[in-house]
Order: sequence, then structure tokens, then C-alpha cells
Amino acid sequence: MGLFDGFPDLFTDPDVGFGEPVVYTPAGAPTSAVTINAIWTEHPITDGPDFGAVRADVIDLRVDARVVDVPDLAEGDLFERVSSGVVGKAVPPLRPDGAGMVMVTLERVVS
Repeated sequence: MGLFDGFPDLFTDPDVGFGEPVVYTPAGAPTSAVTINAIWTEHPITDGPDFGAVRADVIDLRVDARVVDVPDLAEGDLFERVSSGVVGKAVPPLRPDGAGMVMVTLERVVS
């Protein structure tokens, strides 16, 4: 058993970690949507030379998920934050951490 075994489960568990329900929809199989627990990060990106100005129209979106929950993760897959309905599309880079988690950069989907 490795040092980090079980950490992805802890991190994404809404009761003890940072996770929350997120609907994952593979781009190639839209009828295969599943609800997973993942860590959703959403915050405005600061702009300007002093990084003091905030552009509300530019939001940094990211989701951290267990690799086992998104086994065929690919560019274009969709993630929806259940609590707010915000939808993001996976864009490069998709960064597995080698310890069971993957950080997915998202581009906001506006309907």
C-alpha cells in the first residue's frame, strides 16, 4: 500500500473533504452522464500590472476529480456544478497527478 492510497477518496468526499456533486458527461457519449464527487474551483482572474483589478467576465474554472471517475477523460468532456448549474468544457492541459487525481482545466460553456 502506497503513502497516498485513499487520498483521492478523502479529498472528493463531501462529508470529510472538499468534494461536491458534479455531473460528468463524456463528449463522445452524451447519454453516459454520471454524477461524481469532485473539487470544483471557480474564481475571477485578476488583471493589470498590480494584479489589483478584477475582471468579472474572466473566470478561472477547474475541477479536480478521481481518475477512476473519469477513466476516458478527453478534451471536450463536460462538467456541470450541481449547486449552481455552471457548465465547463475540458480544455488542455488535462493534468493527472500520478496519485489518483486529475486536474481538469475548464472553459465556461454559456447557453
